[in-house]
Amino acid sequence: MDARTLARLTRVNVGLLNVWAHRGLLRGLLEPGIRGRPRNIGLSAATRILIFTELVEFGFPPDDASRMVEAMTNVFVDGGFLVVPKAAPGEPGVGRKGVAGTAIHLDDPAKIATATAGLPPIYLVINVNDLVERVRQAEAEWQQSRGGND
Repeated sequence: MDARTLARLTRVNVGLLNVWAHRGLLRGLLEPGIRGRPRNIGLSAATRILIFTELVEFGFPPDDASRMVEAMTNVFVDGGFLVVPKAAPGEPGVGRKGVAGTAIHLDDPAKIATATAGLPPIYLVINVNDLVERVRQAEAEWQQSRGGND
C-alpha cells in the first residue's frame, strides 16, 4: 500500500508518518522516501506501524513505542492479542512519563484475565487479529484502486 492509504489506516497524516520515518522511529518499516516518489508498504510493515500508532495514542513516547515494535517478532504481529501495561512514574521498569514497555502476546482473549493478574491496573489490549484484517482490507482497496497492479 502507499503512504496515503497507511495514513488513513493509522489515523495520522502522511506528514507525521514522514517525520517519524526521518527520526528513525519506523526503522525498517517506513524508510525516509524521496519526495514525490510512491512507497509500497508491505502488510507486515503496515501492521507494525499500526501497532506503533496505537501505542503512541495510548500514551507511550514515540521512542519507546518504536523500541517495542522493533523488538516484536513476527508472532507478535501475525495475530492474537498484545497486552501492554501502563504504570505510574517511579514504579520499577517504568519510564519518566509513566509507561511500562513490556508487551505480552496471547493467542486467546480468554487468557487476558490470567495474564494481567500481576500487572498495574491500567493496560492496553491490542487486538492484532483486527489490525491485520484492517491492513488486508486497506491493501485490497488500494490494489483495486490501482487496477490490481503489483
